[in-house]
This record gives sequence, structure tokens and C-alpha cells, in this order.
Amino acid sequence: MFNIDIKDEKVNKYDISSDFIEGFASVKGLNNLMGFINLKGELVTDFKYGLVSSFSNGLAAVKDAETNLWGFVDITGKEVIPCKFEAVNNFTKEGLCSVCTKDMWKYINRSGNFVTDDLYYEASDYSEGYAIITDAAGKHLYIDVNGEILAFEFYDKCLPMKNGSAFAVDGNFIYKLNSMLKTEKAIFVEELGFDMSSSYFYRLNDNTLCLDDANHTIILNNDLECIHKGISIDYIENSDDPDFGVISLIGDNSYYTFTYSDGSYVECPDCFKCDEVDDCREGFITMYHRDKYGRIESFTVDKNWNIVFDINDSKRFLSYASEGLFVSSVNDKVGYENAKGEEVISHIYKSAGNFKNGFAVVDKIDGTQAVIDKEGNEVFVVPQITKTTINAGDKQVKLYSDNDLDLAFNKMEALSELEKQIKEEVISAFSEKSRAEQAKAVETAKKLGQMKLQ
Repeated sequence: MFNIDIKDEKVNKYDISSDFIEGFASVKGLNNLMGFINLKGELVTDFKYGLVSSFSNGLAAVKDAETNLWGFVDITGKEVIPCKFEAVNNFTKEGLCSVCTKDMWKYINRSGNFVTDDLYYEASDYSEGYAIITDAAGKHLYIDVNGEILAFEFYDKCLPMKNGSAFAVDGNFIYKLNSMLKTEKAIFVEELGFDMSSSYFYRLNDNTLCLDDANHTIILNNDLECIHKGISIDYIENSDDPDFGVISLIGDNSYYTFTYSDGSYVECPDCFKCDEVDDCREGFITMYHRDKYGRIESFTVDKNWNIVFDINDSKRFLSYASEGLFVSSVNDKVGYENAKGEEVISHIYKSAGNFKNGFAVVDKIDGTQAVIDKEGNEVFVVPQITKTTINAGDKQVKLYSDNDLDLAFNKMEALSELEKQIKEEVISAFSEKSRAEQAKAVETAKKLGQMKLQ
């Protein structure tokens, strides 16, 4: 006898898995494949892709679930560039995107046509009209939107053009390039006691650059002037605030400093010794400390180390600032507060995400998922459907439907198919047993015959 167990439950039709970018968010369906929805909660594509990226300049990269190759869909969900590339980056405002085929990179336009026949070992996104390509020797060059090399200097490392300036490294020299890729300034880093052969060079934000090796950290402004030089910074965190150069941990004493773009910095007061810091967003940073009993205490400060939020047992802030609001929890329910600690959106949710472009995804107490605006209004609620799980012996069938009549018919068909499979297995098992018994009988008969002959 087989016990048949049937269980019905309500589940979300899909799970929102990204922020809304350009009016669309990626979602994962009940089949574990991905698609897109708009701000009405309407499906733009079916759940058929293994992976997807966010929309960028009207196009989003999608990965075919069977071939594992990448292509692009437009805002209507139409696959405008077939899935035929091994890897892709994003389309930029120049209307170009770098794609990989046979382990080499090329650039395509919005029609999917190659811009040039040139192949590169690496190819960056375009930024302000230029992209960075890498040759077989690992050297870097800048190219324009036509794929033409305008400056033939080869560099050890290049940073993208941003706000009319780019930065490049060759040997122990750092160059500042203008919007025409002409050298505006160069510095010899050995004069700063630095060796570029074993160091990292990167942008901290729009106004600051960093040189970092095992022994030293140097922060430069956009004019390549040294605004900070010291021992190696064990922890360094970029900031999205243009006036906020870097949040850094000096040495290993768990004290942090805020370094500004003009080179000034504010040291952490003794009372703010902490074990961990969160991202700096919108001029605020949340810091964590574990007390002697192992309990986590946290607090949020502004750029001058003034406490904005001091977290206690009844109220714990869960996120950094996002568009002026903090996610916070009160009595195990989540809502949003402003920088004054005033409740802006009621604490009525199970969990909540950060705001992006005016919208946030929240999980409601009843298990549904919703999108809200910054006033707390529900833009839409993710629809729910019925999930039926049928267990019969070692067999399991899952059914999904948003229509009760369809679900009833599907249950009947599933049960009928299960009954058929079980009967076939039982008959097969008995057949195997019969054959075994027949073989045993034949063997016994042979032995009996031999005894009679003797």
C-alpha cells in the first residue's frame, strides 16, 4: 500500500532579485529560471534564462539556460541580439558593448554587428568616448568609438576616462591624461618612496586615487598631489560621497579615520573603537563592535564622528543610508527612518531592501513580496499562486496554478499518472519474483532428476 499525501500552499509567483534599473528588475520564477518585470509587476520576458544582468542603456544581457551563451533583450523583452557570446559586458551610452567569443574580445553595436574586426585579449566598457584594450603582452591602450587607437602609448595600467580625465601607469610614472588623451601631468612615484611593480593603483572615488602596497598607502588627488602617505592601510573603503575620500583602518588597532578629498582627515575618537565598518553612503557610516559578552553593538555616525543613531536592544539599524532613508527594525518588524531617527515608513515588514531610484522591495508579514515608493505606498504586490505537492511512496509531483479549476484537473491527471506508474512497478516486481521462483523450481527439478538417475 502507498500513502498518498497532497499539500496545497500559496507561494509567490516569482522572487524579485534585483533593484529596479531603468524601470525593470530581474526576477526568478518557480522553475529557477530568470526573466524581467516592469514597475507594474508585469512580466516582460518569460522565465527562461539562466542568468540576467540589469538593463543598461535600454538593453540587458541574458544567458541561455541550455547553451550558457549570452545575448541581449530590449525593454519589450525581445531578444534583439542572439545568445551566441561566451561573455559580455554592458552597453554604454556610446551604444557599444564588449563581447567575448573564442576567448577573444570584440565590440558590437546595438544591432549586434561587430564595430571592427580587431580582436583583444581584454576589453573594458566605454567611458566618455574611450575604452581600454589589452594586447598579448598585457599592455594597455585607449581606443575611440570607432575602434581607432588615438594614442599609441602602451601603458602598464590604465584607468577609465572620468570627468574629462584619465590616469595611466608606465613603469614608475603616473600620467594624468586630458579628454584628448594628451599628458597634462606626470609624477615619478619613486620620489614618494613607492615601487609600482608590486603595488595597486585604483580610483577611490571621483576625486581621489590610491597607491597601495604591502608597506605603504598613498592617496592622491586628481592633480596627482599626495594628500595622504602612511603605513599600509589594513582596511580601505571607497565612498560614494565626492567630499569623502576614504574610510581607513590604520595599522591593526581597530581605529578608523575619515580622509577627505583635500587631504584633511578626522581621527576616530577613543569611544568609537570598533570591529567592523559598513559602507559609507550619503555621508553616513555604520560601525559595529562586539562587547565582552559577545553581543553586537552598532552605531551610525556622520563625517565628523557625531552619533546619528546609537543602536540599543529594542532598535537595531540594518542598513546604510539609501536615498536618505535607513532600514531599521523595531520589535522584530522592519521599516524606514530618516537621518533624524524619525519614522518615515511604518515598521510593518518582515524584511526590507534599500531604495534605488525611488523604489524598494519589501517582504510582508503574510509572506507576500511588494514594491513600495518612498512614501510607503505599495506600487504592486507580487501575485501568489497555489503550489500543490503530491507525495506517493518515493515519488513526488509539484503542480503550480493560479486557477482552481485548472489545478483540480492537473491534480487528477497527476494522480492518474502516479497510479499508473505504481501499478507498473508492482506488476514488474511480481514478474521478477515469478521468474526467480521459476528458475529455482527448474534448478530443484534438475537436482531431483539427478537423484533419481543415481
